[in-house]
Amino acid sequence: MSFEFPDIRPWLATRHCRILSYASFVPPRQATNQEMIERHGLKVMAPIVKRTLGVESRHVADPGMSDSDMLAVAAKECLARAGIGVDDLSKLVVNKFLGDRLLPPTASILQRKLGASVAFQCMDIDGGSNGFLQALEMAAKCVNAGDDHVLIASGGVCHDLVDHTDPRTAFLFGDGAAAILIGPSDDRHVLASYGFSNHAFIELQAGVRFMDLVSIPFDAPDAEVRARNLYSMGNWKDAQEFILQTARTTVDRILQAAGIGFADVDRFLVSESVGPLRDAIVSHLGIPPEKTLSLFATHANTMSASLPLLHCATESRHPSPPGSLTLFLSFGEGISGGSLLYKH
Repeated sequence: MSFEFPDIRPWLATRHCRILSYASFVPPRQATNQEMIERHGLKVMAPIVKRTLGVESRHVADPGMSDSDMLAVAAKECLARAGIGVDDLSKLVVNKFLGDRLLPPTASILQRKLGASVAFQCMDIDGGSNGFLQALEMAAKCVNAGDDHVLIASGGVCHDLVDHTDPRTAFLFGDGAAAILIGPSDDRHVLASYGFSNHAFIELQAGVRFMDLVSIPFDAPDAEVRARNLYSMGNWKDAQEFILQTARTTVDRILQAAGIGFADVDRFLVSESVGPLRDAIVSHLGIPPEKTLSLFATHANTMSASLPLLHCATESRHPSPPGSLTLFLSFGEGISGGSLLYKH
């Protein structure tokens, strides 16, 4: 089955926005590959895991810590850095894997933990690893439509929500959260955005069907293992050719729309689902090593927190000077993905 990529639409905002602040939180506890092998009795060697997946360790939340607990830490620091009170928000958007509950939205629970007294709008955007980029684009368009401050909080608990007896998923996920605050600006910072979805690979990475989950008999001997098997992952190499083609198409179209060249981009942030796939994207696009960063070896796949954690890490280590360009590139379940070009 062949697909055509959608045309890119020009960014026509008349009311501009910018990133006002950012903050991140990762649990202090880390679990190495060897620890997990011993804990779960896995028949695999730690160096093999590192070579095939690209991960050595991951941050792991303490028992009882919820998505909203982690998001609240990052969100409070983000607001404090900007000098913005929670009641000054127009919207709160949360990206997560499952969240505290199916309903109400985890964003509403986070609103409570932030101590809001104003009933501003809260919502969850479930886009898997691509969720943050979807939220970032939406926040920019909300500011264009009249909102003042939009807080995006992404991530949460992922590591404990997969089957640890399956080597394909046992080592792949880590816990982490990040928050990004968007607000109005006199100058244009979002230069272009582009997104796509291709349903041909819809089963490659997928969460459990809730009807299957509720049908598990809880007195069954394998009930706990089945209840934790909330995410399935096929062979990502089945979609590698399409993803590489999409990466090239996405970058070419967004740079053409912005009227700049590839060499003009100062920083490339690529979402990290599997280490070798991320490396293949970077190599295929010809991104210089000094223009990008990977956290995968020590953070693993944090799903919706991947891109904002990368943003927080790069800005903390080497703040972007005014006028520099960052290109966000994301791929997630669906397969959905896209890019956003940001001028600092």
